[in-house]
Amino acid sequence: MTVPVKGGRPKAFNSVEELEKKIEEFYDYCELKEETLTFERLSTFLNVDRKTIYNYEDKDEYFHTFKKVRERILADIMSKGLGNKINPTFGIFCLKNYGYTDKQEIESTNTNTNKNINVDHLSTEQIKELLKDES
Repeated sequence: MTVPVKGGRPKAFNSVEELEKKIEEFYDYCELKEETLTFERLSTFLNVDRKTIYNYEDKDEYFHTFKKVRERILADIMSKGLGNKINPTFGIFCLKNYGYTDKQEIESTNTNTNKNINVDHLSTEQIKELLKDES
């Protein structure tokens, strides 16, 4: 009797438990080598494409595992950034790619309102008078 073959690629991870064990090995490896945690290093360690990790992150059974990984990676980058153990530009780049931003919000306290005045028909003296009134 022939067993039907399922189509598509084989699973990269057979179970959440198997994946979590490999992730713990990855953490130990990075600690031993004093490497910064990144998804790229994780994908290399797991011998899968980075996109595969992002695809598994969308699967319900793997979501919480990868959420914890993401939080640990962010904490590692922040900790090493604060301790001057990584290049600041690298840290900023990584954190921006994990959702952080560095935009500034500036609040103006200027109460003057801009006015559009057609001055083509005014004399120089009249324009000076208008400007004086605005100050």
